[in-house]
Amino acid sequence: VNADSIVGHSGLRTKWFCASLLRQELVSFVGSDAHDPKHRKPLLSQCEELVHRKYGEGYARALFLENPMKVIKNQTI
Repeated sequence: VNADSIVGHSGLRTKWFCASLLRQELVSFVGSDAHDPKHRKPLLSQCEELVHRKYGEGYARALFLENPMKVIKNQTI
Protein backbone atom coordinates (compact mmCIF):
# COMPACT_ATOMS: atom_id res chain seq x y z
CA VAL A 1 0.00 0.00 0.00
CA ASN A 2 1.21 3.49 -0.80
CA ALA A 3 2.11 5.70 2.20
CA ASP A 4 0.27 8.63 0.59
CA SER A 5 -2.92 6.59 0.58
CA ILE A 6 -2.61 5.64 4.24
CA VAL A 7 -2.05 9.21 5.45
CA GLY A 8 -4.89 10.57 3.30
CA HIS A 9 -3.14 12.38 0.45
CA SER A 10 -5.02 10.27 -2.11
CA GLY A 11 -8.48 11.16 -0.84
CA LEU A 12 -10.70 10.21 2.06
CA ARG A 13 -12.24 7.12 0.44
CA THR A 14 -8.79 5.71 -0.28
CA LYS A 15 -7.66 6.47 3.28
CA TRP A 16 -10.72 4.66 4.68
CA PHE A 17 -10.10 1.68 2.42
CA CYS A 18 -6.47 1.49 3.53
CA ALA A 19 -7.55 1.74 7.17
CA SER A 20 -9.86 -1.22 6.62
CA LEU A 21 -7.02 -3.25 5.13
CA LEU A 22 -4.71 -2.30 8.00
CA ARG A 23 -7.31 -3.19 10.65
CA GLN A 24 -7.57 -6.65 9.11
CA GLU A 25 -3.77 -6.89 8.83
CA LEU A 26 -4.03 -7.47 5.09
CA VAL A 27 -1.12 -5.16 4.25
CA SER A 28 2.37 -6.66 3.97
CA PHE A 29 4.36 -3.60 2.85
CA VAL A 30 4.14 0.16 2.70
CA GLY A 31 5.82 1.88 -0.21
CA SER A 32 6.23 5.40 -1.48
CA ASP A 33 5.21 6.82 -4.81
CA ALA A 34 7.62 9.72 -4.30
CA HIS A 35 9.00 11.25 -7.44
CA ASP A 36 10.99 14.09 -5.96
CA PRO A 37 11.29 15.92 -2.62
CA LYS A 38 9.36 18.95 -3.88
CA HIS A 39 6.23 17.74 -5.65
CA ARG A 40 5.72 14.20 -4.30
CA LYS A 41 7.61 13.78 -1.07
CA PRO A 42 8.03 10.34 0.47
CA LEU A 43 5.77 10.18 3.51
CA LEU A 44 7.17 6.97 4.97
CA SER A 45 8.14 8.45 8.35
CA GLN A 46 4.78 10.14 8.78
CA CYS A 47 3.02 6.96 7.69
CA GLU A 48 5.08 4.75 10.02
CA GLU A 49 4.16 6.99 12.97
CA LEU A 50 0.47 6.77 12.05
CA VAL A 51 0.55 2.97 11.67
CA HIS A 52 2.47 2.63 14.95
CA ARG A 53 -0.02 4.83 16.80
CA LYS A 54 -3.21 3.32 15.35
CA TYR A 55 -2.30 -0.31 14.69
CA GLY A 56 0.52 -1.05 17.11
CA GLU A 57 4.28 -1.23 17.26
CA GLY A 58 4.50 -4.85 16.14
CA TYR A 59 2.49 -4.35 12.97
CA ALA A 60 4.38 -1.16 12.11
CA ARG A 61 7.70 -2.97 12.61
CA ALA A 62 6.53 -5.79 10.33
CA LEU A 63 5.40 -3.43 7.56
CA PHE A 64 8.38 -1.11 7.56
CA LEU A 65 11.28 -3.34 8.66
CA GLU A 66 10.70 -7.06 9.01
CA ASN A 67 8.74 -7.84 5.84
CA PRO A 68 10.99 -5.79 3.54
CA MET A 69 14.03 -7.46 5.09
CA LYS A 70 12.49 -10.89 4.48
CA VAL A 71 12.15 -10.05 0.80
CA ILE A 72 15.79 -8.97 0.62
CA LYS A 73 16.78 -12.26 2.29
CA ASN A 74 14.44 -14.29 0.04
CA GLN A 75 12.41 -15.47 3.04
CA THR A 76 8.71 -16.21 3.35
CA ILE A 77 6.50 -13.52 4.85
